[in-house]
Amino acid sequence: MKRVLGAALGAIILLIGIVPQALGAARGVRDGVAPSAATPAVAGNTNFDNIVVPADFVQTVVLHKLDGVSFTGGGTVLNSSGGFLVTGFSAPNFLAFNCGAKTADPATAKLPETIKLPGTVAVHLSVGSAGSAGKILKLQGSGSKGSETHLVTLAPALQVVTFTKHVQTIKLSSADKNNPVCILVVDDIVY
Repeated sequence: MKRVLGAALGAIILLIGIVPQALGAARGVRDGVAPSAATPAVAGNTNFDNIVVPADFVQTVVLHKLDGVSFTGGGTVLNSSGGFLVTGFSAPNFLAFNCGAKTADPATAKLPETIKLPGTVAVHLSVGSAGSAGKILKLQGSGSKGSETHLVTLAPALQVVTFTKHVQTIKLSSADKNNPVCILVVDDIVY
């Protein structure tokens, strides 16, 4: 019920034009909170595609909440035309990181990132990178049933990471502090 009311309220706000636009991006991320679109994402699927966003970090802000999922870290939603050279994502957007990029907030679009889901659930998400290909990403999921860790060697083709335990929180970080993941794309969080 809360999800339906939240989506309806977001649609009404968008329709009457009260939401200020984030640096010229119509219906984009403002203050790290992405508004619901007129057609909200399918429940249990955060694919970042229901908003209009720019392709450059400097034109957007760090994401804090979207589709009932909370984000803490440096990730921003970007349009895929930004030159990430990855495949296997749902177009047009994804959650993006680049440790050398500043956002409009201003912040640095870098790991670690913590994703908090609306409940303790089975979840899978896609990760990949051309710029940090060969580096190892650590994904730690935790919930009431315990924790689960995955190590993924990044490649330009996004890989699906599936948590077999039900989790509520997923932390993404570099597995090797001496060879950190700098550039990363996350997409299609399905729960």
